[in-house]
Amino acid sequence: MAGTLKKTYAYTDTSFKTIKQTLPAGSVIHISSIKWSNGGTPRLYTTEGYYVSANKQIVVAANKNIESYYTFINSTGVINTLTKVGVYSDTNFTRRVKTYRGKTALKISGLAWSNGGTPRFKLSNGTYITTNRHSIFGDDTVTSNFINKYAAAVRTVSKKYGLYGSVQLAQAALESSWGRSSLTTSALNFFGVKGDYNGESVVVATKEYENGKWITIKAAFRKYPNATASFTDNAELLVNGPGFNSNYYAGTWRKNAKTYVDAANALTGTYATDPNYAAKLIQLIKTYNLHALVD
Repeated sequence: MAGTLKKTYAYTDTSFKTIKQTLPAGSVIHISSIKWSNGGTPRLYTTEGYYVSANKQIVVAANKNIESYYTFINSTGVINTLTKVGVYSDTNFTRRVKTYRGKTALKISGLAWSNGGTPRFKLSNGTYITTNRHSIFGDDTVTSNFINKYAAAVRTVSKKYGLYGSVQLAQAALESSWGRSSLTTSALNFFGVKGDYNGESVVVATKEYENGKWITIKAAFRKYPNATASFTDNAELLVNGPGFNSNYYAGTWRKNAKTYVDAANALTGTYATDPNYAAKLIQLIKTYNLHALVD
């Protein structure tokens, strides 16, 4: 693998007579082999079947630990810092101009490479940060796009209400099928809350267990204007409890739960009847490092 240090071209032939495509600075090149022009100049032959310059002023070989770095920008264009991350004026990280603390969402405008072959994320103001997977979270999958998209909102809401954001984000992921449920796509309702929100609702078919069997009925569910409203509604339920008991979910509050594990366990038998509900949440939190990301 290699990266482009500046704009270059991909050609259909080693003589560089016919341009196949333009490669902007920061492009990733997957190299199959080295070929030679008729004049004896080496060319990089890519796995896609075209030829690129091997000039060291134009391309750079990726460092040997490239698996530890992101070499793409995810579809949301957003990454979240897991640890404190430095911001630099150049790709070689010679001058630090700022530091972002952990759990910060950042918008990425491009990918670039250092002279040593290490990929960097470029921010909109022209500065650069690491793409190291141990410092940031930026995968491009359904699950991680969901996390990248909603982590900041959950972090803000959970902090305000004294809850574990990792638990709330795991609940939202579990109950909305990572944002793909019809209720979430049509109403931004991540927690399956019935009724209406400020008079807004959607009617969705749902399964209910009655008289010893499952039946399908149509019910009205709350329709939210944005994701934050759904997270806030859920947080207020946990903090205020149902009408009959304001302390019903007190076991989920940070002041009562020493860890997110305790908070997740407090939801079983109260918020959910599924005996494995807490175990599912805890597994999601561990798998996707949600505690480090939002708590």
